[in-house]
This record gives sequence, C-alpha cells and structure tokens, in this order.
Amino acid sequence: MFALIANSFAAEVNVMMPLNTINLDGSVRDMNYVKNAMTKMRDAGVHGIIIDVWWGIAEPQPNVYKFDGYLQVFEMARSLGLKMEPIMSFHKCGGNVGDSVTIPIPKWVLEVATPKKLFYADQWGTMADEYISAAANYEKVFPSKSGDLRTPLTMYNDYMRAFRSAAVQFFNDKTIDQVQIGLGPCGELRYPSYPLSRWSYPGVGAFQAFDPLMVKMFQEKAKAAGYDYQSPPTDAGTYNSRPEQTQFFTTTYKSTYGMFFMTFYQGLLLEHAQDILEISREVFSGTPLTSKVSGIHWWYGHDSHAAELTAGYYNVLSMGKNAYEQIEAVFGDVQFDFTCMEMTDQGHAGENCNSKPEELVRQCVDAVKQHAGTMSGENALETYSSQSYDQILNQLRYGKGYLNQFAYMRQTDQLIYNDGFYNQFKDFVAKAKNI
Repeated sequence: MFALIANSFAAEVNVMMPLNTINLDGSVRDMNYVKNAMTKMRDAGVHGIIIDVWWGIAEPQPNVYKFDGYLQVFEMARSLGLKMEPIMSFHKCGGNVGDSVTIPIPKWVLEVATPKKLFYADQWGTMADEYISAAANYEKVFPSKSGDLRTPLTMYNDYMRAFRSAAVQFFNDKTIDQVQIGLGPCGELRYPSYPLSRWSYPGVGAFQAFDPLMVKMFQEKAKAAGYDYQSPPTDAGTYNSRPEQTQFFTTTYKSTYGMFFMTFYQGLLLEHAQDILEISREVFSGTPLTSKVSGIHWWYGHDSHAAELTAGYYNVLSMGKNAYEQIEAVFGDVQFDFTCMEMTDQGHAGENCNSKPEELVRQCVDAVKQHAGTMSGENALETYSSQSYDQILNQLRYGKGYLNQFAYMRQTDQLIYNDGFYNQFKDFVAKAKNI
C-alpha cells in the first residue's frame, strides 16, 4: 500500500517507559509512578507509550511465561486513553549507551548457548551474550516444557504467541495498536560491534563473525562461490581503530574478498530479519509491526563507512551499496524505525570522525520513500533542548507523508517533574501534530 502525502500531516509521538518499569520478578516497580507519568504524557498530547517486554523477565523457565506486570501497565494505559507499543525484546539490557539496568537473556538460554558458543564473537574469541547469533537460528538445542528441543526461531515464535494470547483483550480493543519486533542487540537489526566494555566512540568497532557456526557458514558460502576463503577479516584493526589505521577500511573492503565478505555478513542479517518478521506477521496478524535499525553516524563520511560495516550495514555508496534500501526491501510492510533524529552534522563537526547524522537519516527516509513504506524516528540520546526538538521537526518535515511517528527516548523524572522540560516537550508534541 502506498503512503499518501497530504497537505497537512500529523506525526504521532510515543514515549518510551523507563527500562526498569518491570522488576526482574515480573512485577511493576511502582504503579503509582506509572500512573502519574502516563497521566502527564497524556496531558502533553502523546499518542501512546512504548515498553520493553523483556524475554529475560517474562520467560523464567522454558515455556513458562510471566506477563502479569505488563498487563497491569496496559490496563493503566487503557484507562487513561493511551495506546501501547510493546517491544519483543529478545536481547540483554546492559552494556550499551543508555542502559541503566541489567536484564540478561533467560538464564536457561545462557546455560545452553554459552558452552555451545551460539553467541556472536569477535576475532579475539570474545563472545557477546547480548543476543543469540543469527547463524544459530536453526540450531535445535534449547529446552522446552514438553521436553522437545527448540531452535531460537521456535523460542521467539513461542514467546510472541504466548504474549499475544496473554494480552489478547488489549489487541482486540486496539489499546495495543503496534508491536515492535526486536531483531538484535538493543532491539536493533545489527551485530554487537560496539559494546561499551571494549569500544569507545568513535572507534570503528569490530566484526562479529567469528562464532564457529558463522565461520563454517562463511567457508561453505565461499566454497560454493568458487573461493577458498577460510576466515572473516582479521585486518580491520581493533574496536577503537580509525579507518585509516586498518588495512580493511583502506583497501580490503574494495577487493573481491572484501565485497564477498560484506555481502555475506549483511546477507545473514537480512535473512535473520526476514525469518523473524515472517513469524511476527503471522503471530500478530492485523496489528502493525515496526523494527529498529541503528543510527551509526560516525565514519559515515568516510568512503568505507567503517562503523556501519562492522555492524552489518553494507553501505558503501561509492560502490553502489545502499544498506538501508536493502533493509527496507526486507521490512516491506513493517515500519522502519530509525534513530539520530535530533542530531545535526554541525553538532558533530569537531569530532574528526566524518560524522553525518543528518545525511544518514535522510538516506533512510529516501529508502523508505523509494519503497513507499512508513517510518518512525527516535532521538539517540537523552535530550530536553529546544534545539534538539527543532531538528527532529526538521527531519519530520523532510519525511512528510512517510515519517509518520516519533518515539521519544525516554520518559524520565526530569521530563515528568521539571516544569521547564515538560512544557518544552509538550510544545514539541503539539508542533509534531501539525507538520
């Protein structure tokens, strides 16, 4: 269905709840606080509330689900006339920018995935326990309540079906009017290439292609294509390298080997998205879906787009590679959710890392336009400034008719209790409704 551009355009504003709204035992941390915060958001004119439905909280044992705390939050939203957007969060919270709490993926999953090395790994053998490797999607090794073994895709399917069943009343009355599908670390479709434990801005990050299953998959793909490639790249520097300090981001990425690897690396990510979104469309039939893509703006102005490459986005424009157009082609009717909306190129000009967040956002908007899709935006970092709101509005205007939602990240005590910040936010919401 083609998105229609009207003369007057309203962008809905949704607000993300705090990461610790639900305790590790599945209970609501403070329902009075939730009610007060939601009431303030409603009075500010927001459309709805976004909340992570953490796998690590809600499936404490195989096929045993605890959604009661979430259902209480949905009921509160319904009573206040707000919509809800739950996120199917199959990743770990903790270790990335903005993570204020630690919520691991389920312990029983870790107990299987860790010894079997089913997590993404870098060339030094360090595994990232944030999210199960896409190369393991069809590994039938995880337990179930019945005693049968499950693949990761089966676990995600079971989880989403259990959630849909538990929250059916909120789907039926459209309190839940959209579901976000997490596809990787931070809920984003990417590899965990820049963890804070090993990376600092603006390093290029590191390829996460060295878990045994992915190495084997790479070797088999290479052999089938007539190449004798035995390993993913080991000439891409370290997490904190600059592009010019590495062989890969100066010359290798343009070689036959480099192009083959990047096609493989991004391709696995796209197949992963396709598999999970196919399941999600069936489970949540009749409810709009959205998925998040990471805003990796540093080194965007470098020919190699180094930091994007390590995250799995083959976005070398000089070589005709447009990662976001390819992602949007896979997303199709699933809304493309993208961050960096508040950032300007000028604001990062002094960092000496070819950062171009404005251009990056617009490349994504153009990709969505090309496929007549829909898009949601987010701010990347906590912000309360009028300058940031003005930049978000500028980007909403650029995407008018396609960029139809904005997710504010996130609701904090400062937003709720600081009158100056609250009133600025309220003014921004009103302007977003009349782009």
